Amino acid sequence: MSAAVGRRVLGCSASQWRLVALFLALSLIPLTGLATYIRGTVRELQVQTAVGGLMNFADTKQQGVIRFLGQNEKFAKQLATQVAATGPDSVRPLFTSAVATDVFRAADHPFAAEIAAGTRHIPTLKTYQAIDFVRGGVIVVSSDPAREGLRWDHPVDLSTGYSDVYLVDNQPYLTFGAPARDGMVYVHADALMLTNIVNGEIGNLEGGTGAFYLAGVGKTFDYYLVNRNNVMITESRVHPGAMLNRTGSVEPWTRTQHGAHDAACHAGKYTPNAGVATGCREAMGFYPSPDGQEMLGASMPFYDSGWTIVVEQTSAELLTPLTMLQNRIWVILGVIALTIMAFAIAVARRVTVKEVSNLAAVHEASHDSLTGLPGRTLFLQRLEHELAASGAQAEVSVLFIDLARFKAVNDTLGHHAGDELLVKVGERIRDCLRDEDLAARLGGDEFAVLLAGAGASTGIRVGERIIEALKRPMMISGKEIFIGASIGVADASSTQDASQLLGNADLAMYCAKKEGSRRPVIFAEHMLTGLVERLELPGELQQAIGTEQLWVQYQPLLDLNTGIALGVEALARWTHPTRGAITPALFIPMAEETGTIVDLGRWVLRESCRQVARWRQEDNPTLTLSVNVSARQLLDEQLAADIEQVLAETGLPPAALTLELTESVLMDEPTKSLQRLRELKGLGVRLAIDDFGTGYSSLSYLRHFPVDELKIDKSFIDRINAGQEDFAIVRTVIELAHTLDMQTTAEGIETPDQLDSLRRLGCEVGQGYHFARPLDANRVHDYLTNHRQPSDQSLITTP
Repeated sequence: MSAAVGRRVLGCSASQWRLVALFLALSLIPLTGLATYIRGTVRELQVQTAVGGLMNFADTKQQGVIRFLGQNEKFAKQLATQVAATGPDSVRPLFTSAVATDVFRAADHPFAAEIAAGTRHIPTLKTYQAIDFVRGGVIVVSSDPAREGLRWDHPVDLSTGYSDVYLVDNQPYLTFGAPARDGMVYVHADALMLTNIVNGEIGNLEGGTGAFYLAGVGKTFDYYLVNRNNVMITESRVHPGAMLNRTGSVEPWTRTQHGAHDAACHAGKYTPNAGVATGCREAMGFYPSPDGQEMLGASMPFYDSGWTIVVEQTSAELLTPLTMLQNRIWVILGVIALTIMAFAIAVARRVTVKEVSNLAAVHEASHDSLTGLPGRTLFLQRLEHELAASGAQAEVSVLFIDLARFKAVNDTLGHHAGDELLVKVGERIRDCLRDEDLAARLGGDEFAVLLAGAGASTGIRVGERIIEALKRPMMISGKEIFIGASIGVADASSTQDASQLLGNADLAMYCAKKEGSRRPVIFAEHMLTGLVERLELPGELQQAIGTEQLWVQYQPLLDLNTGIALGVEALARWTHPTRGAITPALFIPMAEETGTIVDLGRWVLRESCRQVARWRQEDNPTLTLSVNVSARQLLDEQLAADIEQVLAETGLPPAALTLELTESVLMDEPTKSLQRLRELKGLGVRLAIDDFGTGYSSLSYLRHFPVDELKIDKSFIDRINAGQEDFAIVRTVIELAHTLDMQTTAEGIETPDQLDSLRRLGCEVGQGYHFARPLDANRVHDYLTNHRQPSDQSLITTP
């Protein structure tokens, strides 16, 4: 009896309970996601409402504080004018009768009678603590005779109109000053007087310190003022008496911008008490308080005063309604879960153990467990069915999709982020298809699409939609990720065999990837011949490194204004013993894909550095060398050490070497790229971004990369005189480079008109067939000899 109970609980077997659990998981996951989204949205809206409301309120009220500062500055200037005219002794009586804020004598105040009778309370009405006339740093005349003869060595910044908070006899004072005769008039007020001003303008008029109950939000905020030196000026409700030096810098949980678009105002760090840069309206964030509580802090500058108002509040008080809402959500979810569980148990009792096992086994065998898409086996089965059903005239197309930069996401953010990316890619691919189409994940970062009743032209259109969909940024692990895709298309006209048709699409994809095409490529018969090269050439290239098969050509770089040769760019060349000359467009991507590019790049660097060092020793002492660096090389941890060793072996100065990297290489893994670039700059070499304008440019990263030069891509130079748009692009790139203190180099200059336009736009350096094609090493010396003196660039022709 007990054994039977162990095998079945509530009338369900273990297999049936697994089905119940699966049903619950599939049902509750979206509900949990919805609850999390609602919670986050409510939190964000509550924070925005609270801080936005308070800061807008403070923005309208802070004029009183500005007026207070201006009136006291005016008062100091009035006293200084009278001292200058009559001498300091003559104004001594004024020193004891001045009234703060409104700059009235006590008897002349508009509410003098009510104040004397005690029927009107004005929190801002206090007399000045001291007024001094200082000459040579020494107090000569003072409202307090005991202060005469003492030193006052705090200078006044007259450009601000007033000075700041100083400690006088260990007490904080607001000090205002103005020049008079050969000295200064200083007016000192108790810093607490400003607290009264703030309370009168922003808080409650009963004089409560540093608190405000925001209508509509129902939260009491603490607030206070700080100056540019991080000194607390007014008192705080939570920190009474803590007048000075409350500091801190924290990473915010979130930031809310209300009309402020200046990145400098939201640079990732939030200092609660620091002054906010002029022009920034506000900054905010969550941070831990000194006593360990989580606080919400916000700050706003007082226009041009150099002072900042800071507001803060415990997040527990702010988020109390959110906690109540969250509890209600979980109660509702619990009720829903119990209902679903009861329903699932009822369904599970009708399913036999064998049916459950078979269903799970069939689904697991035919579908990808991560994306839920069909796998390779099911895809080929469906493809065979479509081909058989349609016969010899079948209109069936297959798309083979390979992702770009997927490995970089895996390596940088981890496999969890890679899995999340694959799921989103699968969703975007399905969104581009009809209901009758089939998308599948073949493995790794490869996907396939089956289009029934569609030829190659439809396949191209669908492939273009998928490429555009995958180009849009994706939020992965809290980061914005950009990827791309290469797509090959094959239709049933090439073969009736399902496996061969998928293989043909794979070959077309490889050609698209190798050529750098941003459009789908259709399979053609000649691609089968290229398959042999794809299999054999990588090994042959590895064997060719260090032999006479590989050699280097050099293309000169010239000063566009003088025609003087400044340097050369090293270009790898390969002459195969049986295949003849193999274009770099073929063997460079192949070397990059197989990893051979690291050895090849090291060989080109050593060979070209040795050659340029020899030319410099002969009669070209300022000649420079440019060498391309690939993505694989940049990720190689030994890159900086290899370059340092080559420079030491060849004697080429580091400043004579420029390393060229493309935009796409830098943006694949910007964090690692920045670290590697800093290592290279530490060697003293120059860095250039090659083919600028053709990749996913990021100006925020460009400002931080230690780059010396931008190379404008040939595609823009070709069209520089074809229309206003391309001319404007080149001009913008040159102006951007000059703004960032970078040199510009134009690639692919072929005509005098292109040269003239680049000169007028201020481009400094250029290369191209108009000056010289890539030259063998034995021809470079003569070219350099002929281009040591300024020349008429319009006469330069291809040798």
